[in-house]
Amino acid sequence: MRNTCKFCFFSALAFFLTENSILLAQGMEGSFAIDYGTVLVNTPQNLIRETGIMTETMYDKEVRPSALVNLRFTLNAAQRVKNVKNFIAEVAKVAPAYAPQLAAELRNGEAFSQYSQRLASVGLDSNNIADNMAAWWLTAWEASAGRSIDVPESAFSVVKTQVDRMLNNPQIAALSNADKQKMSDNFMLRTLIIANQIDQAKANPEFARQLAEGTKKSTKASGLDLDAMTLTPEGFRPKSEKRGDASD
Repeated sequence: MRNTCKFCFFSALAFFLTENSILLAQGMEGSFAIDYGTVLVNTPQNLIRETGIMTETMYDKEVRPSALVNLRFTLNAAQRVKNVKNFIAEVAKVAPAYAPQLAAELRNGEAFSQYSQRLASVGLDSNNIADNMAAWWLTAWEASAGRSIDVPESAFSVVKTQVDRMLNNPQIAALSNADKQKMSDNFMLRTLIIANQIDQAKANPEFARQLAEGTKKSTKASGLDLDAMTLTPEGFRPKSEKRGDASD
């Protein structure tokens, strides 16, 4: 099946496609996919569990997003530089050889610009927490499959609505502009990197397996159990409902 990954940046993050990146991904001290997946989802570790993201509402259609919860932020270039620096510092803790490459490829901002354009192409806004989380969730879902799957463009707006419900609480509403951008930038960076790992995995079945395993492990640790859900035209639903999977 054709690969429809919306956030693969072949030119901006070309180092993902090198032999060196394959070795880094496999890792000399265990599976890099699993270790790095943990960093991607848990940087900071309380990103989902302790920031007011109410995952129990993800399937509740009766919950309506409050007009009082403003999930948008005004982009601050200096704040992004700080956020990227902090993110790379966390990456360096588990992949010290990889962190400098990541820093170099993100330095000129091209990946961020392309990411924003890709989000806009599926009707999402890169200056919104929910939109960035929806992009990450769908990209993680694709990675967890361990194979190329077709994520329809319509899924982005539907899953964004689910995320709106999950973020519908006073704790999120009280976040400062800087904190909103910090959360969004974190989701953006993880989306970019996972997407490029997906592209790399197309030529490496063993890495695809590691990436799937690591993604599921790390998302579950942060509060989203990908093994327990399926993607439908209504967004993510419990597998127990036995509805049609939009990725099939």
